[in-house]
Formats: sequence, C-alpha cells, structure tokens
Amino acid sequence: MRMKVLISMMILAGGIISSCGMFGTREPENPSGFSSLWNPPANPAGVLTNIVDAFQVRDGVLYMKSFAQPGYSDSTFRFQPDISSPSYDPTVFSDWGFDAEQAFILMLFSPDFLPDDSICAIEFIAESEPPELTFPIYREQYILEIHHTNSNLPTEFSGRANIQFGLNSNLDWVIISWTDESISGSHSLTELKSAISN
Repeated sequence: MRMKVLISMMILAGGIISSCGMFGTREPENPSGFSSLWNPPANPAGVLTNIVDAFQVRDGVLYMKSFAQPGYSDSTFRFQPDISSPSYDPTVFSDWGFDAEQAFILMLFSPDFLPDDSICAIEFIAESEPPELTFPIYREQYILEIHHTNSNLPTEFSGRANIQFGLNSNLDWVIISWTDESISGSHSLTELKSAISN
C-alpha cells in the first residue's frame, strides 16, 4: 500500500514539474554580440542612432546594417572621400563600396587595433536634416573618438558628411552614399579610412 502511494506521488510530482515547462523547449537566444540593439530605422535619423550604438558596442554586423548592400537595395553604398585631404589616395578610394566599408569597420573594431577597455564613440551633430523625401540628404557634423593602438594616428577624427538615404527591400532606411568633408585643423574620416586600409 505504501509503495502504491509513493509511486502515485512520484507520478503526480513529475506531472507538475513537466507542466511548469521546466523541461520544455525555449526560444533560441541571440548569438553572442550586441546586434539585438539594432532597431529597424523608421526614418534616416534612426540609421544614425544605430551607427552610434554600433560604435558603442563595437559591433561590425550592427554597423553594416545601416548601409545599402547589393541585393537588398536599388542602390549600393558608396563612400566619397574628401579629395582635398592630405591622406587621399585614389587607389584606395577609387571604388569604395559596401565590401570596402565592411573590411574597414572590422579592422577598426578588431581588438588588435581597438583594445576592449578603450574609448570608441561617434557623435552626429545635425546641420541640415530635410523632411523625408525619396532620397533625403542629411548634412551632419561627426566627431569620432577612438583610443587605438596605432601611435602614428590621432585619437579624434571629425568632419562633415553629406549622407544620402534610401529604403532597402525590407523598407528600412539605409545609407546610400556618404560624402566626406574635412574641417580645417581636424583629421577626417577619409584620413582614418586611408590609414587603416593601407
């Protein structure tokens, strides 16, 4: 009799535990990294916010979601360097598109160039943000601070960017083109890209 009661109690306990979902399947978790910070941008300003977040967490995948890529947009991303920059190199920038941008950001965020405990931040200051049209162009001042391991490079870069936006096949806003401009007395993004890509 006691054995029957004990068996019944064990079956009941097992049923309660399994009904609580203790052994049920779970939703898969995101892979390591911070790409879950990416928010589908409902407007061009949201794209810039995602870039700021990508720099904060040094996530190249998150960063590249902000650029028009082949097969997902009518246009693919193009970077137009500041040709007046002392670092301008036509062999580096002759065809700077999505793949070159991806290679650049992965090198920039690599621990060998940018130690995990170092500063890595970008800020955008609006100069002109027109109403959303088919291909709006924002004029932004940017300030990039990165405490890297290359003693031959400065740690702060700034300039102006004329950024053209469009929609990709998911109807997310993305950057179609970025035209870089130097500010007198500062080091531009053109200089940084040239240094890292050579």
